Amino acid sequence: MSPLHLKWEKHQRGGDLVITSGSVRLEKTSTYIDDEGYPAAAHHEVFLALIMAADNLELPCHVGLTASASGFLAAETILMINEKR
Repeated sequence: MSPLHLKWEKHQRGGDLVITSGSVRLEKTSTYIDDEGYPAAAHHEVFLALIMAADNLELPCHVGLTASASGFLAAETILMINEKR
Protein backbone atom coordinates (compact mmCIF):
# COMPACT_ATOMS: atom_id res chain seq x y z
CA MET A 1 0.00 0.00 0.00
CA SER A 2 1.18 3.48 -0.74
CA PRO A 3 0.13 7.00 0.21
CA LEU A 4 -2.32 8.60 -2.17
CA HIS A 5 -1.37 11.97 -3.60
CA LEU A 6 -3.50 14.66 -5.18
CA LYS A 7 -2.53 13.50 -8.64
CA TRP A 8 -2.40 10.24 -10.54
CA GLU A 9 0.79 8.37 -9.68
CA LYS A 10 2.58 6.05 -12.11
CA HIS A 11 2.23 3.06 -9.74
CA GLN A 12 -1.56 3.48 -9.65
CA ARG A 13 -3.67 1.57 -12.16
CA GLY A 14 -7.28 1.83 -13.19
CA GLY A 15 -9.26 -0.57 -11.03
CA ASP A 16 -6.99 -0.23 -7.98
CA LEU A 17 -8.86 0.36 -4.74
CA VAL A 18 -8.60 3.69 -2.97
CA ILE A 19 -9.24 3.59 0.76
CA THR A 20 -9.47 7.13 2.04
CA SER A 21 -9.14 8.17 5.66
CA GLY A 22 -10.61 11.56 4.84
CA SER A 23 -11.15 14.01 2.05
CA VAL A 24 -10.27 17.64 1.53
CA ARG A 25 -13.29 19.42 0.10
CA LEU A 26 -12.22 21.60 -2.79
CA GLU A 27 -15.78 22.17 -3.94
CA LYS A 28 -19.16 23.29 -2.60
CA THR A 29 -21.39 20.48 -3.92
CA SER A 30 -21.01 18.40 -0.75
CA THR A 31 -22.49 21.25 1.34
CA TYR A 32 -25.89 20.36 -0.14
CA ILE A 33 -25.57 16.98 1.64
CA ASP A 34 -23.66 17.87 4.83
CA ASP A 35 -22.92 21.04 6.74
CA GLU A 36 -19.66 22.68 5.74
CA GLY A 37 -18.22 22.03 9.20
CA TYR A 38 -19.04 18.30 9.14
CA PRO A 39 -15.75 16.40 8.84
CA ALA A 40 -15.16 14.43 5.65
CA ALA A 41 -13.45 11.63 7.57
CA ALA A 42 -13.88 7.86 7.64
CA HIS A 43 -14.80 5.98 10.81
CA HIS A 44 -11.56 4.49 12.10
CA GLU A 45 -12.95 0.94 12.48
CA VAL A 46 -14.41 0.91 8.95
CA PHE A 47 -11.18 2.36 7.56
CA LEU A 48 -9.10 -0.36 9.23
CA ALA A 49 -11.54 -3.12 8.19
CA LEU A 50 -11.30 -2.03 4.54
CA ILE A 51 -7.49 -2.08 4.66
CA MET A 52 -7.47 -5.52 6.27
CA ALA A 53 -9.99 -6.91 3.74
CA ALA A 54 -7.98 -5.60 0.77
CA ASP A 55 -4.82 -7.08 2.26
CA ASN A 56 -6.47 -10.46 2.91
CA LEU A 57 -7.82 -10.57 -0.64
CA GLU A 58 -4.46 -9.37 -2.02
CA LEU A 59 -6.16 -6.51 -3.88
CA PRO A 60 -4.08 -3.54 -4.99
CA CYS A 61 -5.01 -0.53 -2.91
CA HIS A 62 -3.82 2.94 -2.05
CA VAL A 63 -4.45 4.43 1.38
CA GLY A 64 -4.46 8.04 2.50
CA LEU A 65 -6.21 11.37 2.18
CA THR A 66 -8.07 12.28 -0.98
CA ALA A 67 -9.63 15.46 -2.34
CA SER A 68 -12.98 16.16 -3.93
CA ALA A 69 -13.27 18.91 -6.50
CA SER A 70 -15.75 19.93 -9.14
CA GLY A 71 -14.76 18.20 -12.36
CA PHE A 72 -12.11 16.18 -10.52
CA LEU A 73 -12.69 12.95 -12.46
CA ALA A 74 -12.64 14.70 -15.81
CA ALA A 75 -9.40 16.47 -14.92
CA GLU A 76 -7.81 13.22 -13.71
CA THR A 77 -8.80 11.43 -16.93
CA ILE A 78 -7.16 14.15 -19.03
CA LEU A 79 -4.02 13.93 -16.85
CA MET A 80 -3.87 10.15 -17.29
CA ILE A 81 -4.24 10.40 -21.07
CA ASN A 82 -1.53 13.07 -21.32
CA GLU A 83 0.90 11.05 -19.17
CA LYS A 84 0.52 8.00 -21.44
CA ARG A 85 1.57 9.99 -24.52
